[in-house]
Amino acid sequence: MRVAGELAWHQVPAQHRRGWSRVVAEMGPQTWAVWDRDTDVVRRIWGAGIAAPGSANSPEAAERLARAFLSRHVALLAPGAAAADFTLVANVESGGMRTLGFTQSVRGVAVAGGQLSFRFKNDRLFMIASEALPHVPAPALRSVSASEARRAAIAWLERDLSPGTVTFESAHEAVVLPLVRASKVEYATVVPVEVSTLAPRGRWRVYVDAVTGEPVARTQELRFAGGKVAYDAPLREPGGERQEFPANRASLTVAGMPVTSSEAGDVMWAGNAATMVTTRATGTQVAVDNDAGAEATANLNLQPNQTAVWSGANDQFIDAQITTFVHTNAVIEYVRQIDPDLDWLGQQIDATVNINETCNAFYDGNLNFFRASNQCNNTGRVADIVYHEFGHGVHDHSLIQGVGNFDPALSEGVSDYLAATIVDDPAMGIGFFVNDPGPLRHIDPMNSEAVWPDDIDGDTHVTGLIIAGALWDLRKALVEDEGPAGVAVADHIYYEATRRAADIPSMYFEALAADDDDGDLANGTPHQCMIDSAFARHGLFTLGVDVEAPSVALPQLAEYQVSVAVGGGGGQCAGGMIESAELTWRLREQQDTGGVIAMDIAPDVITGAIPQQPAGSVVQYQVKLTFADQSVVQYPENRADPFYEFFVGAVENIYCTDFEADPAADGWTHGLTSGQQGEGADDWMWQEPLAPTSSGDPQAAFDGSRVFGNDLGGGNYNGTYQADKVNYAQTPEIDTTGYSQVRLQYRRWLNIEDGHFDRATIYANDQPLWENFASPDMNNASTHHTDREWRFHDVDLTGAVMNDSVTVKYELQSDPGLEMGGWTLDAFCVVGVVDAPAAICGDGIVSAGEACDDGEDNSDTAPDACRTDCTAASCGDGVVDGGEECDDGNNADGDGCEATCVAGGPTSTSGESDSDGSSGQVPTTDGPNETGEEPTSSAGPDSDTEGETEGETDTDSDSGGGATDESGCGCRQDGPGGAGLSALTLLLLALRRRRPGR
Repeated sequence: MRVAGELAWHQVPAQHRRGWSRVVAEMGPQTWAVWDRDTDVVRRIWGAGIAAPGSANSPEAAERLARAFLSRHVALLAPGAAAADFTLVANVESGGMRTLGFTQSVRGVAVAGGQLSFRFKNDRLFMIASEALPHVPAPALRSVSASEARRAAIAWLERDLSPGTVTFESAHEAVVLPLVRASKVEYATVVPVEVSTLAPRGRWRVYVDAVTGEPVARTQELRFAGGKVAYDAPLREPGGERQEFPANRASLTVAGMPVTSSEAGDVMWAGNAATMVTTRATGTQVAVDNDAGAEATANLNLQPNQTAVWSGANDQFIDAQITTFVHTNAVIEYVRQIDPDLDWLGQQIDATVNINETCNAFYDGNLNFFRASNQCNNTGRVADIVYHEFGHGVHDHSLIQGVGNFDPALSEGVSDYLAATIVDDPAMGIGFFVNDPGPLRHIDPMNSEAVWPDDIDGDTHVTGLIIAGALWDLRKALVEDEGPAGVAVADHIYYEATRRAADIPSMYFEALAADDDDGDLANGTPHQCMIDSAFARHGLFTLGVDVEAPSVALPQLAEYQVSVAVGGGGGQCAGGMIESAELTWRLREQQDTGGVIAMDIAPDVITGAIPQQPAGSVVQYQVKLTFADQSVVQYPENRADPFYEFFVGAVENIYCTDFEADPAADGWTHGLTSGQQGEGADDWMWQEPLAPTSSGDPQAAFDGSRVFGNDLGGGNYNGTYQADKVNYAQTPEIDTTGYSQVRLQYRRWLNIEDGHFDRATIYANDQPLWENFASPDMNNASTHHTDREWRFHDVDLTGAVMNDSVTVKYELQSDPGLEMGGWTLDAFCVVGVVDAPAAICGDGIVSAGEACDDGEDNSDTAPDACRTDCTAASCGDGVVDGGEECDDGNNADGDGCEATCVAGGPTSTSGESDSDGSSGQVPTTDGPNETGEEPTSSAGPDSDTEGETEGETDTDSDSGGGATDESGCGCRQDGPGGAGLSALTLLLLALRRRRPGR
């Protein structure tokens, strides 16, 4: 979608500029819009709004105002239509907002999906939504009978599925159906036919052309919960913790009389003796049907003032009935707190359990759950699955007609959110698998976010993770800001936005509308910064609107210059303004050499320069950003390896591969060293990355399209390495003849548990040269190595080279516990270091053997200057430098200037002089040495903790001593971005209030 405002004329479709100008003239300059990319119809208009007197309390006034606005602007809201083509179908006040919905027709025939809606708050019209279809032609005259449409629909499904499995349900009146093909909208007059199937189970709506009798489209009407085959012993399912729940409004027989218990499970009977209670998994709110046989019951002895407990823990068929009854009641009570007026909650909800299929559940107007298998638990016994399926019902029954839309991916996502918010856990579906403690899906996975549109998937459950993640991130931010009360705010925004949203992208605008408190979106909403941040993290909010949040990109490196691109001006989210930025650098092999540099902050970029370093150095650096609200973000975001690095000096490629060709053909090998054999035990793969984002693996190669690594996803692979295995990948033997120094330089994306548990190792000729960080916390170790971007990694191979050859091996060793994404490799190079030219003092380059070199600024007389022999200013050089009281050109004591350049000791008599002709005395200063340090000797550089002395380096010099650029085969040595690097475009938006390590 494109965002447009009064000044963004280039973003408004040309044919709508006149209509848009009329809207802006009426609603004011603080008005914005988004446009549908396929139809060019305006999707949402919002902003300061216009006065709408009486609309809050009077449905009639709101309808009158909405129809008047529609009449004035129908050419923009529904091109080619007339205002009379829209019928009012909803006029609802909820959550402090009045919403009107209109459905579209043409010549009395409904247009499928065509609708317009208006939102009023505080007697202001502040948002208009359009899913209207443009330029709908007159409907064709129907020539196909209902029986012909029925036969065509059944034949189409039987051809694609299997004969004899399709059952006709019903046929409907003809509608005009929009068909979007290659961003072009076509229309067909169709007869919708409802049919059902058993293998596979489904309910289908087939659209049959009303003229030709040919089926043109079909949709699956059932909403399933998907799963993967695994093994599990979870907490929120059989085998986990159990709890006694009240028999909430249950239909019981007590002392021979039918009784309905209270919400708390209370019952009464005549007399004061014990009585018999007959239990059922049915009540006034929930009726559970057993597809495997008779309804479960039990006869219990109930003592006065005691509790009788019904349990079927050892029988899946009984326990499924009890569990579904309990948790359906629980979710009813939870949703009733969000919207006490939702009519559906007052009806008896039907649920069927123990259906003779496995590993699934679905919603079709009722709740349906499957039996157990050796892979999946009985889904009627899994609380999260009950909540999720009920979430589809909430979406279905809370939609405002003519306003929202039951989009399948949206419904999967908001149903996942409902389940997660009830249990306060983003790991959704704990208990689905039999022998695997993991969730069915995770809406807040480690190291990754599902992003629109990159993570749109044919599986609507996967696409739904985008909106589920955005809602959960908003919930986290609200809880952090407001404590437990933030959950109710998050649930309110989820519910009201879901009622009005047509799809996942429109949820952002509906979230703003739900959060607004005065009918004026131009002045923001109470929680807009959090909404912006949460939705932007999932690609559902983009920069370009005045209320934008700030954003920063990953650091980039060009030579020694580190830069961070900045987007957004903060707007009303002032807490997100960047207050300070620090660049910390050090030498990898001499970590006491380095410093902290305050970076320059400009409106669109933050920059800082690392001092030039001698050839052969490996420079490491990190960037720390502090925001106005004192939240801090540090790059790289990897506690186990918190510094980027680059190599200084010229190299020549010895052997390189970007893995675009099969590494096996080039002599690479891989295998299982230890652990049980089986599919995926040796999981090294060569392919495009396909792993789900929850594994932490990259979603694209660094260079080209293919990579080499552990379990890259696809097929039966889930992106994570297996437990209790040791496997490896190894290069062919590489000839290094002619090079005295040999290095490995490559790109890495590694995700692995703390080295105390799982170990990633790089060997050269079987000599270990690098391992992931192992924290000293022993069994509490949790410093996992989590790369969130392609990282340049340099390893010195020189000491391991034997007989002018080397073989490099990557190994991964896992324990029986947590598994992550493992190794992913790209842009692999073994390089030889080109010997540096002899040092030339005065060329402005700090070369080996030189402490400093300021070129023409070298001086033997200026205080604190680099001397003409490229040594640092020091005590005994005859020049009084900062921190010295005197300097007589020697390091002798007792001549009036001590060896430490402090005045004192015997002085020469008047007229006498030292051997160099100086008086040996200089005026002394008041107080101690200014630096607070002893002056250094002439040998070597100053040991200043900042790692530099004034005049010590020349960062403007552009010859020698710099970070090497790309050389051959795409092997780059200059850090995580910048010159010669592929763009790292993932923006980390609105980073306020992020937890460390996120």
